[in-house]
Amino acid sequence: MNALVSHLFEISRSIQHGEYTVPDLGHILPASLMMHDLVELKPVACSYMNNWGTNYLGTCPEEIIEMGSSYYDKFFIKEEIDNFTNGLIHFIVAGDYDKTYSFFQRVHNYSTQSFVWCLTTCKLLEFSNDNKLIVLSTPVDGMDFLMQRVNKTLEVNEYLKINYKKYALLTNREKEIIKMLTHGLSTMEISDQLYISSHTVATHRKNISKKIACKSFAELLKFAINFELT
Repeated sequence: MNALVSHLFEISRSIQHGEYTVPDLGHILPASLMMHDLVELKPVACSYMNNWGTNYLGTCPEEIIEMGSSYYDKFFIKEEIDNFTNGLIHFIVAGDYDKTYSFFQRVHNYSTQSFVWCLTTCKLLEFSNDNKLIVLSTPVDGMDFLMQRVNKTLEVNEYLKINYKKYALLTNREKEIIKMLTHGLSTMEISDQLYISSHTVATHRKNISKKIACKSFAELLKFAINFELT
């Protein structure tokens, strides 16, 4: 699961940097890649699904769009949707663009006419005038092939793959302090700007060092640059 999460991070970063569009990646990835519209912080419709995903469901992109919210009832098991929906809504409400939300669900496979276990991972994408939920879903037994294809397509940074789990442990405040440290601010300067005590800043710095295991400023700077915390 950690590998899929780190790959979705890389995919969303590539999209927001303009290196790829969602359809570009959708044509390449052997998994369902989707964009969901959000209204009042809730997913209300699937506005994009790649051909792999629509073929898996036995439908077409136009039909998916026309379904609107009924899409969520047609291809999944209701009890399972109810189980993960609350968690998904809490994830969206939190509005953390660095986090992901993952869950296992059964999805109806058109070719076999059966429900197949899939791993689904969601991440918020921030646009200038709107927010979307990007979703990557793959059958559990097809994950290895998906990882190989993502690696080949995006040339995934080995450093990101190795260190993403450390990055995911950081709180928003810790990420903020890392940025300030890379800009050369001292503990007292960070304390003044964030209106917190120097003791609290020192505690955050200790926690950061423990979580990402950086033993020097050079290592911290490398970590910050790779995860865009500068």
